[in-house]
Amino acid sequence: LQTNVPGGNVYENLLTIYHSPDNGLSWQRLNTTLDTQENFAAAQMRGNGLYTLLSTIPYDPFTTGWNNFGYIIPETRPITTELASIMNHYSSIHHRNASNDSWSIYDPAVTTNHPAFAPLVNNLMSFDYTQAYWITVTQPITLFMAPPNDAPTSLTNRSQSLALQFPPATYFGWITPTANIFTPTIGLPVTAWIDGTLCGSTTIIPWQGRLAYNLQVDSIALFGPSNNCGQDGKTVTFQVGSWTMDHNTLWHNDHAWYHPLNTTVCTTPTTVNTFNLTPDNNNLLLTWTTTNADKYAVYHAINDPYFIPPTECLPTLNCTSVTNPTLTQTNALTNPDNNYTFLIVAQNNCGTDAPASEYRGNFQFTIIPGN
Repeated sequence: LQTNVPGGNVYENLLTIYHSPDNGLSWQRLNTTLDTQENFAAAQMRGNGLYTLLSTIPYDPFTTGWNNFGYIIPETRPITTELASIMNHYSSIHHRNASNDSWSIYDPAVTTNHPAFAPLVNNLMSFDYTQAYWITVTQPITLFMAPPNDAPTSLTNRSQSLALQFPPATYFGWITPTANIFTPTIGLPVTAWIDGTLCGSTTIIPWQGRLAYNLQVDSIALFGPSNNCGQDGKTVTFQVGSWTMDHNTLWHNDHAWYHPLNTTVCTTPTTVNTFNLTPDNNNLLLTWTTTNADKYAVYHAINDPYFIPPTECLPTLNCTSVTNPTLTQTNALTNPDNNYTFLIVAQNNCGTDAPASEYRGNFQFTIIPGN
């Protein structure tokens, strides 16, 4: 039967007995005693089921997390077929095309959880001979592949490390416009930023009648100068054109991540100009005109008419944040020796501040008889 062994003598020493307890739905690799001189293979039986003698090529064992390996089969084969032995134990697989510095990815979870995006995101469909690949696995495991139909003279390049950069993180999803405010269009840039560094860019595309994007965000450089890009736990900020998106996310590259993009309606606030102080018993009532703001930082000081406001609005720093254009400063008129000065900064929820208002204050003093 030696002529029936794939590759003849090249793969004869890789023969192993396999057992299927469920009529071929799953297979278990058995500890096999092999004698290639006598053409003999034996293994302890596992009970009823199917048994078969197969020749499989084992790769160096993978450890949990990222692993880099070279594809040694001198044929082009589908990704899903070649990874069948570790099905449900890998998260994603990446390949870097050195000629144009681009990455391809296959993530089975995209097909399962977001099938509408699978043709857009999963663009790595086959293994090519001598190419290097990154794979992330969920447990220590060994990958087995079928030998080629035409055997090479020997097995070489078992674990090539040709990719000197960790794979990027991949994000994809819909881009939802907001009428009259956020109006993205096909071809508009979509960019990803980490600590102020541009780490990925793409453009809006039409997808199934809607606007969508598919963006890869670079990992930190393994060699050479740092690019200040992706590491686990770093925050990724997305922009569409000049709009900053609402929802940041953490950088992770073990999966392709569904991450829809949209933005809150934010108008630019203007300076508070109409600003009044009205006595109310021992209190001062502050009122002003609204200025397209979502909130107002009201600062005050005592006996310091030209104070410099702090950079944060906290009660401990004599600042109160309000959403309505009014504030009562209680007991501001109790002590005639304390003169209050106020200024107001209009703000929106996107972090934009208008220039501060003019200073407004009350002035009071104690009347001393005879003076």
